[in-house]
Amino acid sequence: MASRWSDQEVELLKDLSCKFQLQELSKIFNRSPHSVNYKLRSLGLICLKARKEFNVRWTIEMLNQMKSMRDEGLSWEKISKKVGKSRHACQRKYLRYFGAKGQIDFEKLEKELKLYFWDEIIALEVLEIIKSCRN
Repeated sequence: MASRWSDQEVELLKDLSCKFQLQELSKIFNRSPHSVNYKLRSLGLICLKARKEFNVRWTIEMLNQMKSMRDEGLSWEKISKKVGKSRHACQRKYLRYFGAKGQIDFEKLEKELKLYFWDEIIALEVLEIIKSCRN
């Protein structure tokens, strides 16, 4: 059974939480990253450095890398390790962007870009850049 956090450890965690990455904090406290993250959340101390490791946004490079690896016939397990996401996340994102046939569905992409960018003009410019790269 895991040991409880002492008052001293909690105070030290509060001081160090936004100065160190989650992996570093886990080594300092000799606890798993999950345990440290759970304690941070329970204290309401979710800082950007701790949150980044658990919630990395998809990038265009990641999508292109995933597409090329899938075109080469790599398994979802291998793709997920290279991209740094779960197998299910990779499969869902692939189907959302490329569809079952491996082609980009520009209508779906346009809808997502409009939700992602606050300015519709920027979203349409990004869509045009993506279309020009694919041709």
